[in-house]
Amino acid sequence: TRMRIGITLAMNWWSRIRRGAFYGGVLMFLMAFPYGPLFPWSPWKPGYEHLALQRADIYWPTGAVLPDAYRDFDALIAQTERFVELDCPHRITVIECGTWTQFRRMMPQRTGHALAAVTLATGAEIYVTPKIDEKRLDHREFLLHELGHAVINQHQGLLAAYRFTAIDWLAEGLAVANGQQKTYLSRTEVVERARVQPLWPIIDPDRRGELTGPIDMRFAYPVWRYFNEYLMAAHGRETYQRFLLAAARDPGRWRSEFEAAFGRGMREEIDAFQKTLVASQATTASTPIASILAPVMMRTLSPRGAQIFGSDAPPKSAITGVPTAAARWVIPESLPR
Repeated sequence: TRMRIGITLAMNWWSRIRRGAFYGGVLMFLMAFPYGPLFPWSPWKPGYEHLALQRADIYWPTGAVLPDAYRDFDALIAQTERFVELDCPHRITVIECGTWTQFRRMMPQRTGHALAAVTLATGAEIYVTPKIDEKRLDHREFLLHELGHAVINQHQGLLAAYRFTAIDWLAEGLAVANGQQKTYLSRTEVVERARVQPLWPIIDPDRRGELTGPIDMRFAYPVWRYFNEYLMAAHGRETYQRFLLAAARDPGRWRSEFEAAFGRGMREEIDAFQKTLVASQATTASTPIASILAPVMMRTLSPRGAQIFGSDAPPKSAITGVPTAAARWVIPESLPR
């Protein structure tokens, strides 16, 4: 009898523990919407004000002053679409975190204070950290940078978007070019370092082990940007765009797609780029690296209006082939600035 009572009590306690764990889990899940990593999808966002634009929703801490760049976010989306030559079919949610505590609560997987902003792999959610205000950086530059990621990610699946980040010279270089960011080393400083330091370990992810120390991101980011601008100018935007779409569609094959598109391997292309970069010292600091190859560029670009989609078929994403609202790949008359 005592054993039976003991077993009954133990089963009752175990049942209570299971119920408590279940209801606790449900509560934690629900609280993750207004106070955790599910914040972008929460219908209730306590402590945040809301600005609804035509193509985006902006959230910022109650009582704080919203920088003008966020009010112009629709225009920044359109600017990015022209530069990346892909449409942005989905609405974007931008969250400006007032404190690092708020940011870590929404993105617990991110630690430290290094990030200025981050885009989720969906391409539809962007977090902005307090670093931009702490370092007095330009909100507009970083919003354009993140849009460079977001527009491409919206044409990828989650796995492809995650794997695409491993091609850092392409994913980050294109984003820095879109933002025309001045946060990192100046062009003059980059050129001076390029005179004495090989660039292929900086650009090629497989050669990073040949660096004598950790990679300097203030140097790497502008180098990656200039390398992308160089490829656009030297090979034409149409060729570059084919490579970009192929790499975004299947990031694991980016190296073979690179050789197929540009006709030579990474090492040869990087060596040619470095020579071009060092030779560009005579140009003004505000001029894109690619502009010194303008004669080559003008010979290789297609006429404006060239499209990869027929007008009779429903528009589709150039990467996934999934129909979108207005997907178009238009070759510009001149290199985007």
